[in-house]
Amino acid sequence: MNTRTLGVISAFVAVIIWGSVFTVKEYLLNFLDPSQINFINAFITTTFYLITVLITKQSLKVNKRVLCILVLSGIAGISITRLACDIGIKLVGGTAASVFSSLIPVMCVIFECIILRKSTNKVTILSILTSILGIFLVIGMPKGLNNSFIGYLWLFISNCAWILYCHFCSLISDANIKQNISMFYQFGGASLFLLPSLFTNNLDFSVLIRKEILFSLLFLGLANGVIAYGLFTFAVKSIGVLTSNVINNFIPVVTLILNFLFFQQSVGLMQFFGVSLIILSIISITLQKNIC
Repeated sequence: MNTRTLGVISAFVAVIIWGSVFTVKEYLLNFLDPSQINFINAFITTTFYLITVLITKQSLKVNKRVLCILVLSGIAGISITRLACDIGIKLVGGTAASVFSSLIPVMCVIFECIILRKSTNKVTILSILTSILGIFLVIGMPKGLNNSFIGYLWLFISNCAWILYCHFCSLISDANIKQNISMFYQFGGASLFLLPSLFTNNLDFSVLIRKEILFSLLFLGLANGVIAYGLFTFAVKSIGVLTSNVINNFIPVVTLILNFLFFQQSVGLMQFFGVSLIILSIISITLQKNIC
């Protein structure tokens, strides 16, 4: 099996893991608060990366500017992004949240056009309009300030926080920092930010010893936070950023299938068509430029 084939397989395994995250979180939200889920998740991942640093006897020393950016990026890209997304999942479900989260590349383009004043072409504009049409087919027209509208608002905040994370990362892209060290500081910053949730919300510790809850939390902390990221990084090196991101766009399909299998959540023909439009529009944008 050659490196390119392994890269494609790695990308699809990462997509399956990331797509299943929405289903797992939808299950966990029946027992734990969103902030509690994300603190435990971040703490597990932080611990893993700290162990790798200690085993390899690496130095955690970085300059103050880089440290500040790493911590802020962790708060934006891990704490706020995931917390807002989980609140959205609780209000609108994992499938809709997965579809909305997949719109980040589209929002990146809009951000570049409006904020950074970058020019774009007609194909990109058409792709953006197509994705917007897909959104309305999936979620329907908003009907006032109901739970669904508030849920999608939280998902929008989640996407914006991730774009901010991308911006923070670009500020230190030229810094020579080992991946496990940067991830330790990012997840560590997220853990500290979410730590008060253990005291402000009543945490039922008896829930944590249930094997299905414990397995789900370990899955989020290790499979999602470590394994999938490593697999996708390998895929990018093996098959390139472009192909990897095209494969990455199928995350909503994985979530849709898993939610149908485990929660019997049916999807109408118009919703399926809407998801297809969104995926096609994102692939179109991805094929034109590498973003976020």
